[in-house]
Amino acid sequence: MRRDAPANDACTVRLATSGDSDLLQTVLDNSSGAANSDIFGLNATELLQAHQVHLALNDGEPIGCVMVTVANSSVIHNLAVVQAFRNQGHATTLIRAAIAYNDKAHAPEIYWTAVDGGTAGAWERFAKLGFEGAGVEDHGTLRLMIRKRPHNDLRTVEAA
Repeated sequence: MRRDAPANDACTVRLATSGDSDLLQTVLDNSSGAANSDIFGLNATELLQAHQVHLALNDGEPIGCVMVTVANSSVIHNLAVVQAFRNQGHATTLIRAAIAYNDKAHAPEIYWTAVDGGTAGAWERFAKLGFEGAGVEDHGTLRLMIRKRPHNDLRTVEAA
C-alpha cells in the first residue's frame, strides 16, 4: 500500500446530489480511463442529471465514483478512482455501495457491467463480487458481464 494515501477504512460512499458537481469533476479530472469526462463529452453536472452517481470520499476529499443507470435491470458503469487511491479496495467499496443502495431502492434482479477484456484486475474485482461472463464475444475489447440476484438477498453483497 502506498504511504501517501490512507487505507480503505477511511473511505465513505454516498449518493451524489446536484450540489456535488465540483466533487465529481475533481474525481473525473484526477482519474484516467473510461470515466474521464473528455471521453463522455459530458460535464459533471450533466452526469449527475443523467445518472445515479455514487461518490467516494476520504476525509471529505473526493477519491472515486461509480454511476448506475436504473431500468428493468441496473447497469454499473464509469467506475473511476483517483490514481493516488488505487489498489486499496475503493473500487470494490464503490460497487458494493451502489449495489446495496439499488437493492433497497429498486430491487433489480440483474446487474450488468462491461469491462475491458485486457484488464485482468477489473475482471477479478467483478468476479469476486459474484459477476459472471454473459457470453458476448464480439463486442470489441469489452465483455458484458451479468450478476443474478437470488431473491434480493443482501447477504450476497455483504459477504462478497
